[in-house]
Amino acid sequence: MKRKIIHGFGWLGSLRFLTQIIVLLKLGLLTRILSPAEFGLFAIITTLVNAMEALTQTGFDYAIIFYKDDIKKYARTILIANTFRGVLLSMVVFISSRFLGDFFNNDNLHKLLLLAAVIPFIGGLKNPYIILFSKNLDFHKEFLYRLIPIIIGAVASIYFGIIYKSTLGLLYGLIIGSFSELIFSYIVIGANLKEPFKIKYLKKLFVYGKWLTAGGIIAFLNTQIDNLFIGKLLGVYALGLYDVSFKLANIVTSELTDTLAKILFPYLSAIQNNRKKVKKY
Repeated sequence: MKRKIIHGFGWLGSLRFLTQIIVLLKLGLLTRILSPAEFGLFAIITTLVNAMEALTQTGFDYAIIFYKDDIKKYARTILIANTFRGVLLSMVVFISSRFLGDFFNNDNLHKLLLLAAVIPFIGGLKNPYIILFSKNLDFHKEFLYRLIPIIIGAVASIYFGIIYKSTLGLLYGLIIGSFSELIFSYIVIGANLKEPFKIKYLKKLFVYGKWLTAGGIIAFLNTQIDNLFIGKLLGVYALGLYDVSFKLANIVTSELTDTLAKILFPYLSAIQNNRKKVKKY
Protein backbone atom coordinates (compact mmCIF):
# COMPACT_ATOMS: atom_id res chain seq x y z
CA MET A 1 0.00 0.00 0.00
CA LYS A 2 2.85 2.40 0.82
CA ARG A 3 4.41 1.57 -2.52
CA LYS A 4 1.10 2.33 -4.23
CA ILE A 5 0.93 5.69 -2.47
CA ILE A 6 4.43 6.62 -3.65
CA HIS A 7 3.69 5.45 -7.19
CA GLY A 8 0.34 7.26 -7.09
CA PHE A 9 2.01 10.50 -6.06
CA GLY A 10 4.44 10.04 -8.96
CA TRP A 11 1.68 9.44 -11.50
CA LEU A 12 -0.65 12.16 -10.23
CA GLY A 13 2.22 14.57 -9.71
CA SER A 14 3.32 14.00 -13.28
CA LEU A 15 -0.27 14.45 -14.49
CA ARG A 16 -0.64 17.73 -12.62
CA PHE A 17 2.75 18.96 -13.80
CA LEU A 18 2.06 18.15 -17.44
CA THR A 19 -1.44 19.62 -17.16
CA GLN A 20 -0.06 22.93 -15.93
CA ILE A 21 2.61 22.96 -18.64
CA ILE A 22 -0.16 22.49 -21.21
CA VAL A 23 -2.26 25.22 -19.55
CA LEU A 24 0.69 27.62 -19.52
CA LEU A 25 1.45 26.95 -23.18
CA LYS A 26 -2.22 27.41 -24.05
CA LEU A 27 -2.44 30.68 -22.11
CA GLY A 28 0.86 31.86 -23.56
CA LEU A 29 -0.51 31.47 -27.08
CA LEU A 30 -4.06 32.63 -26.47
CA THR A 31 -3.15 35.76 -24.46
CA ARG A 32 -1.47 37.01 -27.65
CA ILE A 33 -4.64 36.41 -29.62
CA LEU A 34 -7.51 37.13 -27.22
CA SER A 35 -8.10 40.23 -25.10
CA PRO A 36 -8.51 40.10 -21.30
CA ALA A 37 -12.22 40.77 -21.86
CA GLU A 38 -12.56 37.46 -23.72
CA PHE A 39 -10.89 35.61 -20.83
CA GLY A 40 -13.16 37.44 -18.41
CA LEU A 41 -16.25 36.37 -20.30
CA PHE A 42 -15.00 32.77 -20.31
CA ALA A 43 -14.32 33.01 -16.55
CA ILE A 44 -17.94 34.04 -15.95
CA ILE A 45 -19.20 31.06 -17.98
CA THR A 46 -17.00 28.53 -16.17
CA THR A 47 -17.80 30.08 -12.79
CA LEU A 48 -21.55 29.87 -13.41
CA VAL A 49 -21.33 26.25 -14.61
CA ASN A 50 -19.07 25.34 -11.67
CA ALA A 51 -21.48 27.05 -9.28
CA MET A 52 -24.34 24.85 -10.41
CA GLU A 53 -22.10 21.78 -10.21
CA ALA A 54 -21.05 22.71 -6.66
CA LEU A 55 -24.59 23.41 -5.48
CA THR A 56 -25.72 19.96 -6.64
CA GLN A 57 -22.59 17.91 -5.92
CA THR A 58 -23.63 14.40 -4.93
CA GLY A 59 -20.42 13.13 -3.36
CA PHE A 60 -21.08 9.67 -4.84
CA ASP A 61 -17.43 9.21 -5.79
CA TYR A 62 -16.25 9.79 -2.24
CA ALA A 63 -18.96 7.51 -0.88
CA ILE A 64 -17.86 4.66 -3.16
CA ILE A 65 -14.24 5.13 -2.04
CA PHE A 66 -15.26 5.23 1.62
CA TYR A 67 -17.58 2.22 1.57
CA LYS A 68 -16.06 -1.22 1.03
CA ASP A 69 -18.91 -2.46 -1.17
CA ASP A 70 -18.44 -3.61 -4.76
CA ILE A 71 -19.12 -0.75 -7.17
CA LYS A 72 -20.96 -3.10 -9.56
CA LYS A 73 -24.20 -2.94 -7.59
CA TYR A 74 -24.10 0.86 -7.50
CA ALA A 75 -22.89 1.55 -11.06
CA ARG A 76 -26.22 1.86 -12.90
CA THR A 77 -27.78 3.78 -10.01
CA ILE A 78 -24.90 6.27 -10.09
CA LEU A 79 -25.03 6.62 -13.88
CA ILE A 80 -28.79 7.24 -13.94
CA ALA A 81 -28.60 9.73 -11.05
CA ASN A 82 -25.66 11.59 -12.64
CA THR A 83 -27.41 11.66 -16.04
CA PHE A 84 -30.57 13.08 -14.47
CA ARG A 85 -28.49 15.69 -12.63
CA GLY A 86 -26.66 16.58 -15.84
CA VAL A 87 -29.91 17.04 -17.77
CA LEU A 88 -31.35 19.17 -14.97
CA LEU A 89 -28.26 21.40 -14.78
CA SER A 90 -28.19 21.81 -18.56
CA MET A 91 -31.83 22.92 -18.51
CA VAL A 92 -31.11 25.42 -15.71
CA VAL A 93 -28.15 26.91 -17.61
CA PHE A 94 -30.21 27.07 -20.81
CA ILE A 95 -33.27 28.66 -19.20
CA SER A 96 -31.30 31.17 -17.08
CA SER A 97 -28.96 32.26 -19.90
CA ARG A 98 -31.06 35.30 -20.84
CA PHE A 99 -31.33 36.50 -17.24
CA LEU A 100 -27.59 36.03 -16.64
CA GLY A 101 -26.74 37.89 -19.84
CA ASP A 102 -28.87 40.83 -18.66
CA PHE A 103 -27.43 40.63 -15.13
CA PHE A 104 -23.85 40.99 -16.40
CA ASN A 105 -25.00 43.40 -19.12
CA ASN A 106 -23.41 41.32 -21.86
CA ASP A 107 -25.33 40.12 -24.91
CA ASN A 108 -22.64 37.60 -25.91
CA LEU A 109 -22.91 35.86 -22.52
CA HIS A 110 -26.50 34.80 -23.26
CA LYS A 111 -25.53 33.14 -26.55
CA LEU A 112 -22.42 31.48 -25.11
CA LEU A 113 -24.36 30.06 -22.15
CA LEU A 114 -26.82 28.43 -24.54
CA LEU A 115 -23.86 26.52 -25.96
CA ALA A 116 -22.24 25.90 -22.55
CA ALA A 117 -25.47 24.24 -21.36
CA VAL A 118 -24.31 20.99 -22.99
CA ILE A 119 -21.31 20.66 -20.64
CA PRO A 120 -23.17 19.37 -17.52
CA PHE A 121 -25.06 16.88 -19.69
CA ILE A 122 -21.80 15.46 -21.08
CA GLY A 123 -20.36 15.22 -17.57
CA GLY A 124 -23.37 13.27 -16.31
CA LEU A 125 -22.81 10.48 -18.86
CA LYS A 126 -19.26 9.60 -17.77
CA ASN A 127 -18.45 6.02 -16.81
CA PRO A 128 -19.03 5.58 -13.04
CA TYR A 129 -16.25 2.98 -12.93
CA ILE A 130 -13.56 5.68 -13.27
CA ILE A 131 -13.78 6.10 -9.48
CA LEU A 132 -11.99 2.74 -9.21
CA PHE A 133 -8.80 4.50 -10.27
CA SER A 134 -8.80 6.31 -6.93
CA LYS A 135 -10.40 3.56 -4.86
CA ASN A 136 -7.76 1.01 -5.94
CA LEU A 137 -4.95 3.59 -6.17
CA ASP A 138 -4.51 2.76 -9.87
CA PHE A 139 -3.39 6.25 -10.76
CA HIS A 140 -1.41 5.14 -13.79
CA LYS A 141 -4.75 4.45 -15.50
CA GLU A 142 -6.11 7.82 -14.40
CA PHE A 143 -2.99 9.43 -15.87
CA LEU A 144 -3.93 8.10 -19.31
CA TYR A 145 -7.65 8.79 -18.88
CA ARG A 146 -7.19 12.46 -17.99
CA LEU A 147 -4.07 13.55 -19.89
CA ILE A 148 -5.22 12.75 -23.43
CA PRO A 149 -8.54 14.68 -23.14
CA ILE A 150 -6.61 17.61 -21.61
CA ILE A 151 -4.30 17.69 -24.63
CA ILE A 152 -7.25 17.39 -27.02
CA GLY A 153 -9.10 20.21 -25.24
CA ALA A 154 -6.02 22.46 -25.24
CA VAL A 155 -5.35 21.89 -28.95
CA ALA A 156 -9.03 22.55 -29.72
CA SER A 157 -8.97 25.78 -27.66
CA ILE A 158 -5.90 27.05 -29.50
CA TYR A 159 -7.26 26.03 -32.90
CA PHE A 160 -10.70 27.59 -32.44
CA GLY A 161 -9.19 30.56 -30.56
CA ILE A 162 -7.10 31.36 -33.63
CA ILE A 163 -10.10 30.93 -35.94
CA TYR A 164 -12.72 32.86 -33.97
CA LYS A 165 -10.43 35.14 -31.90
CA SER A 166 -13.10 35.22 -29.20
CA THR A 167 -14.47 33.43 -26.14
CA LEU A 168 -16.26 31.06 -28.51
CA GLY A 169 -12.93 29.37 -29.29
CA LEU A 170 -12.25 28.75 -25.58
CA LEU A 171 -15.76 27.38 -25.12
CA TYR A 172 -15.43 25.00 -28.08
CA GLY A 173 -12.17 23.75 -26.59
CA LEU A 174 -13.86 23.14 -23.22
CA ILE A 175 -16.74 21.23 -24.80
CA ILE A 176 -14.47 19.10 -26.98
CA GLY A 177 -12.25 18.34 -23.98
CA SER A 178 -15.30 17.30 -21.92
CA PHE A 179 -16.62 15.10 -24.71
CA SER A 180 -13.25 13.39 -25.23
CA GLU A 181 -13.07 12.73 -21.47
CA LEU A 182 -16.49 11.07 -21.71
CA ILE A 183 -15.30 8.81 -24.56
CA PHE A 184 -12.05 7.88 -22.80
CA SER A 185 -13.91 7.04 -19.57
CA TYR A 186 -15.38 4.02 -21.38
CA ILE A 187 -12.22 3.19 -23.36
CA VAL A 188 -9.80 3.04 -20.44
CA ILE A 189 -12.05 0.97 -18.15
CA GLY A 190 -15.08 -1.22 -18.88
CA ALA A 191 -18.55 -0.64 -17.49
CA ASN A 192 -20.66 -3.44 -16.03
CA LEU A 193 -24.14 -1.92 -15.69
CA LYS A 194 -26.19 -5.10 -15.23
CA GLU A 195 -27.30 -4.36 -11.67
CA PRO A 196 -30.67 -2.52 -11.70
CA PHE A 197 -31.31 0.97 -10.38
CA LYS A 198 -32.29 0.84 -6.71
CA ILE A 199 -33.52 3.63 -4.46
CA LYS A 200 -31.87 2.08 -1.38
CA TYR A 201 -28.44 2.37 -3.03
CA LEU A 202 -29.17 5.97 -3.91
CA LYS A 203 -30.17 6.76 -0.33
CA LYS A 204 -27.03 5.13 1.06
CA LEU A 205 -24.80 7.18 -1.23
CA PHE A 206 -26.68 10.38 -0.39
CA VAL A 207 -26.28 9.82 3.36
CA TYR A 208 -22.52 10.08 2.97
CA GLY A 209 -22.50 12.46 0.01
CA LYS A 210 -24.62 15.20 1.60
CA TRP A 211 -21.58 16.46 3.52
CA LEU A 212 -19.67 16.69 0.24
CA THR A 213 -22.52 18.81 -1.14
CA ALA A 214 -22.12 21.23 1.77
CA GLY A 215 -18.34 21.15 1.38
CA GLY A 216 -18.62 21.81 -2.36
CA ILE A 217 -20.77 24.89 -1.73
CA ILE A 218 -18.26 26.24 0.81
CA ALA A 219 -15.32 25.53 -1.51
CA PHE A 220 -17.08 27.33 -4.35
CA LEU A 221 -17.84 30.38 -2.21
CA ASN A 222 -14.22 30.42 -1.04
CA THR A 223 -12.54 30.15 -4.43
CA GLN A 224 -14.90 31.39 -7.16
CA ILE A 225 -17.62 33.68 -5.83
CA ASP A 226 -15.24 36.64 -6.22
CA ASN A 227 -15.29 36.10 -10.01
CA LEU A 228 -19.01 36.88 -10.10
CA PHE A 229 -18.60 40.08 -8.07
CA ILE A 230 -15.64 41.30 -10.13
CA GLY A 231 -17.43 40.45 -13.38
CA LYS A 232 -20.53 42.37 -12.26
CA LEU A 233 -18.86 45.40 -10.63
CA LEU A 234 -15.67 45.87 -12.67
CA GLY A 235 -16.52 44.20 -15.98
CA VAL A 236 -15.15 41.31 -18.01
CA TYR A 237 -11.85 43.05 -18.87
CA ALA A 238 -10.83 43.34 -15.21
CA LEU A 239 -12.09 39.84 -14.51
CA GLY A 240 -9.96 38.43 -17.34
CA LEU A 241 -6.80 39.95 -15.86
CA TYR A 242 -7.73 38.81 -12.36
CA ASP A 243 -8.70 35.25 -13.32
CA VAL A 244 -5.54 34.52 -15.33
CA SER A 245 -3.32 36.07 -12.64
CA PHE A 246 -5.05 34.15 -9.85
CA LYS A 247 -4.69 30.81 -11.63
CA LEU A 248 -1.01 31.34 -12.40
CA ALA A 249 -0.23 32.47 -8.85
CA ASN A 250 -1.89 29.43 -7.24
CA ILE A 251 -0.56 26.68 -9.50
CA VAL A 252 2.04 25.29 -7.08
CA THR A 253 -0.01 25.26 -3.86
CA SER A 254 -3.28 24.09 -5.41
CA GLU A 255 -1.64 21.30 -7.39
CA LEU A 256 0.31 19.98 -4.39
CA THR A 257 -2.63 19.97 -1.97
CA ASP A 258 -5.08 18.51 -4.51
CA THR A 259 -2.64 15.71 -5.36
CA LEU A 260 -2.02 14.80 -1.72
CA ALA A 261 -5.75 14.84 -0.92
CA LYS A 262 -6.63 12.63 -3.87
CA ILE A 263 -4.03 10.03 -2.87
CA LEU A 264 -4.48 10.03 0.90
CA PHE A 265 -8.29 9.90 1.02
CA PRO A 266 -8.64 6.41 -0.54
CA TYR A 267 -5.75 5.10 1.57
CA LEU A 268 -7.17 6.43 4.84
CA SER A 269 -10.58 5.06 3.82
CA ALA A 270 -9.02 1.62 3.37
CA ILE A 271 -7.57 1.66 6.91
CA GLN A 272 -10.50 3.48 8.56
CA ASN A 273 -11.20 0.59 10.95
CA ASN A 274 -7.61 0.44 12.17
CA ARG A 275 -7.48 3.36 14.59
CA LYS A 276 -3.80 2.95 15.39
CA LYS A 277 -2.84 3.28 11.73
CA VAL A 278 -5.16 6.21 11.20
CA LYS A 279 -3.69 7.98 14.22
CA LYS A 280 -0.17 7.25 13.03
CA TYR A 281 -0.73 8.66 9.57
